Amino acid sequence: MELTLAGCFEWLAANDWPETLAKSTISARTTRFEKYARAEWRSVELAHLDPFPMKSFYRELAEDAVGKPTVLEAKSDLVRVFNLAVPPYRRVPWNSGNPFAIHVPTPEKREVVVLTPNEE
Repeated sequence: MELTLAGCFEWLAANDWPETLAKSTISARTTRFEKYARAEWRSVELAHLDPFPMKSFYRELAEDAVGKPTVLEAKSDLVRVFNLAVPPYRRVPWNSGNPFAIHVPTPEKREVVVLTPNEE
């Protein structure tokens, strides 16, 4: 049986991340995974992840009013898990690329207005 995304995530959270990350960071990643990704991706084998559903997944998060920073953090978490599963564990052929690493548009630039203490 191939390693699933949830299996890899859980293994990293229990065995790899505690050596280098704060408990609060691990907790934040786990919370995002549980809230946004587990239901849809838990049983998908890493070798069978498809980039097209990933793009839809990110779009659905945005449509569900999940903030852009949270979507970017969730994306970062999933990219990190996939990348960590590839080189040391060889669970996924590297030539398949990382399906989570789909371009997320940069937010629109905002105009900044700087006022001096004498201006309103």
